[in-house]
Amino acid sequence: MLKTDIKLSRFVLLLSVLNFLLFHYPFFKYVFKNINYKSFNGGMAIVSLVVLMLIANAFVFYLLFYLSKYVGKFLIALIFS
Repeated sequence: MLKTDIKLSRFVLLLSVLNFLLFHYPFFKYVFKNINYKSFNGGMAIVSLVVLMLIANAFVFYLLFYLSKYVGKFLIALIFS
């Protein structure tokens, strides 16, 4: 496997940023088209959406990976016992 262990929080943050960059492009293309990003309120709305998207993705990924540790152990014990 890996020579060094990766902390779950760093892995989740990395996946969240990659998910944000790769899959939310159409959403932000729509946002930039319909919000006046040159104004203060438009800029704050876009920054808020970016932060919200990163936090929501990180939360979902963290929950998924944290729970998969226990669910995976349960399924392995259930299947192979």
